[in-house]
Amino acid sequence: GQKAAIAAYKIKDDLISSINNIQRRNQNLIKSSVDSLSVLKPLVFPSNGNFLAIECLEQQISANAIARALMKRGIFVRTSDYHSDVFKDDFLKISTTVPEAWVIKLCNELPSVIDECLPEKC
Repeated sequence: GQKAAIAAYKIKDDLISSINNIQRRNQNLIKSSVDSLSVLKPLVFPSNGNFLAIECLEQQISANAIARALMKRGIFVRTSDYHSDVFKDDFLKISTTVPEAWVIKLCNELPSVIDECLPEKC
């Protein structure tokens, strides 16, 4: 265990830089997709965490309905009620330190999911 920790420490700067590059690229892809829909918006961009919180309230779209529709397509995202009883159904929490192919799949599926989850259709 100690040898592994020492080895990891020796490459930590490169590893952190690589992870930050991946998550920034993924954040930009997600933000572009969200911006093109005009019914969702990032709460903070860019995020310094390994996720983006995407607000769903403006058009009264259910974050949980979006998460369920994405799950049916094999895409997992968390919702605000996972973290807080106060925020309940307000936002999606989308991980950004995942493979780019996963983010591309999310971005490709998001328009049809949003259309499916508009209040008049739910």
